Amino acid sequence: MSGAGGRIGLQGWLAATSQPSDDSLTVWPEWLDAPATVPDGTVIEAAFRATAFGDPSLRPDAAEVMVAVLLGLDASEADGRWADQNCDGRADGRDVQQFLNALLKP
Repeated sequence: MSGAGGRIGLQGWLAATSQPSDDSLTVWPEWLDAPATVPDGTVIEAAFRATAFGDPSLRPDAAEVMVAVLLGLDASEADGRWADQNCDGRADGRDVQQFLNALLKP
């Protein structure tokens, strides 16, 4: 965020339906530690990157794909994005814990 100090969070609202393809997700930024007043004319600029992906435990070949991507045996761009479980722009060892948590959840 430029133009002002602070932290940005994200909030969202899911309008779920009985048909998941008809669901609607709205997401907006939130200035977490905004001052009590913002001077007239203040300009704040921010850039965001959001990645949405399904539950990795729902993918039948999840473990095989994750291992292949991490070992460099799978260069598929889609699989690489999917394997980036922590959404930091890289599929690497830092994604393993989040993947295992999702894969093994009850």
